Amino acid sequence: MKHLIFIGLLSILCSCNQNLDTNPSNAQDWTTAYTDFPKLIDRHEALQYGKEWENIQSEYGSYRDQIIHQQDEVQARIKLAELFCNEAKITGEHPYYYPLALAQYDSALAILNGKETDETFRSLSGKASVFLSLHHFEDALQIGKKALALNAHNANIYGILTDANVELGNYTEAITYADKMVSIRPDIRSYSRISYLRELHGMTPEAIDAMKLAIQSSYPGTEDRAWAMVTLAHLLYDNQAFQESQNVVDRILSERPLYPFALEIKAMLEIQKGNQEEAEALLKQAISIIPEVSFQIQLAEIYKSQHRDIEFNNALQSIYEMMKEDSDKGHNMNLELAQLYLDLGNEPQKALELALKEYQVRPQNIMVNLLLSKIYLKQSKIENSKKHAIVASATNFEHQELKSIQNELRL
Repeated sequence: MKHLIFIGLLSILCSCNQNLDTNPSNAQDWTTAYTDFPKLIDRHEALQYGKEWENIQSEYGSYRDQIIHQQDEVQARIKLAELFCNEAKITGEHPYYYPLALAQYDSALAILNGKETDETFRSLSGKASVFLSLHHFEDALQIGKKALALNAHNANIYGILTDANVELGNYTEAITYADKMVSIRPDIRSYSRISYLRELHGMTPEAIDAMKLAIQSSYPGTEDRAWAMVTLAHLLYDNQAFQESQNVVDRILSERPLYPFALEIKAMLEIQKGNQEEAEALLKQAISIIPEVSFQIQLAEIYKSQHRDIEFNNALQSIYEMMKEDSDKGHNMNLELAQLYLDLGNEPQKALELALKEYQVRPQNIMVNLLLSKIYLKQSKIENSKKHAIVASATNFEHQELKSIQNELRL
C-alpha cells in the first residue's frame, strides 16, 4: 500500500469503528484515535494537478476534525464518504476507498435512524452509488428506490437508477429514468447516460453526439470531463474513427496531463498503427500512476502477441491477484474474471462457470449474454451460443464482437 497521508496536527480523533457515543478522554486515547482514523493514500505526482490534491487534503482534514469533535455529525460523514469515492475513481485504489466510503454512509444512516431528511437521501443515494461501483446492481437498485422515495426531484438519483437498470438488463426502465434525469438537469452526467443508452441501441452517431454534449457541458481540466472524453475516444476508436479518437486523446492530455486512462487509449491507437513498443511504454507509464487492471490486461495482450511467455505469465498472475484483492473487498468481479479466463487464460470452462453466476443475477444484460455466446462458440456449443447471441442482439447493439458472432452463427 502506498504511503498514507497524516494530515493536520495531533488532535482529538476517533476510529470510524468506535462507538458513536464515545469521545477520546485522554492523550493516549487521542493518539490511538488519530492513528486509527482512515487516511488518504498519497496520490501519484501525476495525479495531483496543481492545487487539486492540496485542496482534497484540506477538505479531508476538515471533515475528519468535525467527525471527531462532534460524534453525531452527519454532513461531514457524507462529505467524507463522497471524497473517498472520488479518490477511488481518481487513484484506482478501489479496494481501499470503497469500504471506507460505505462505513461513513452507514454511520450517517445509523445517526439519522430513519429520519426522512435530505441527509438520509444523500446517504442512501451515495451508498447505492458505491454498490454500483462494486457491481452489486440489485442492491444498488433497491437502495436507490428508497432514496427516490425521499426525493423525486434530484437528477443524481435518476442516474443511479439508470445505471442499475442498464446493468440488470432492464433497458426500458433505464431509458425512462435517463429521460427524467436529463429533463431535470441536462449536464455531463445525464448526457453521458443518454450516450451509452443510444450506443446500446445501435444509435452510434447519436451516441457520439450526446457524449460531445456531455463534454461541452463540463469544466476543462476536471476528472469528470476527462472521463467523458476518454469514453468518446473509445466510441470513436470502436467505430474505426482513429484520427478523431487521437484528436480527443490529445485534448485530454493537454487539459489533464498524464491522465492514465487517456494513456491507455493512446496505447490502443499505437497498437492499431503497429507501434507495439510505444504502446508498451505508454501502458507501463499508466500502470506506474494507478493500479488499474485494464492497463495490465492490455500489457499482457502485447506480451502474448509477441510470445514473451515469462512476462505474459507474470502479468497474468498479477492480474489474478489484483482481481482477488478487489473480490476480497466486496467487488463482484465475476464478469471480468470470466472474460480474463476466456481471452488470456485459455480456460473456457472456468470462464463459463463465472459467467453463468453472473447470468443468474442479470439474465437480460447484453454484455453477460455476449460473453456467454463467445464462450459457448469457443466450446462449439452452437445452439447455446445462438441463444445468448439473440438476447445480446435484442437492442440492435452494434458491437464488433457481437457482429462477428452474428456472422459466424448466421443470425
